Amino acid sequence: MKFSWFRWYGRELIKSIADLMPTPPLYLLHSQHKWWNRKSVLLRLAGLNIGKNVVIDRNFFSPTLLEENITIGDNSSVGRHFSCFAFGHINIGTFCMFAANVTLTNGGHERNSLQPIAGQLNIGNGCWIGHGAT
Repeated sequence: MKFSWFRWYGRELIKSIADLMPTPPLYLLHSQHKWWNRKSVLLRLAGLNIGKNVVIDRNFFSPTLLEENITIGDNSSVGRHFSCFAFGHINIGTFCMFAANVTLTNGGHERNSLQPIAGQLNIGNGCWIGHGAT
């Protein structure tokens, strides 16, 4: 993939706008609320593959230009400070819940040659991943 400054700044700008959107009060914390849907629309514009009724809280982080490698299934929720280093495809199933400060990564390098490697990461349906998991 060829690097493009316009594409980089455009995605970063869209993700920043989505992050600045106000979060609804606690009594409105359900995935069908209009605020969550508006944020999902913006994150789709930034390249993420997001299903229906997905809640993504503030400070979602993913490396630049790799957002299309991330797929989040329907009715899933992601807590604050979620980091997703998607060097290969990351598929998150439906009805999944991620607490705050969770990090997902699927890339690395060979120990001797330092050659980059990446595999596919699949998280099944109905999984719950707790606070601070890596």
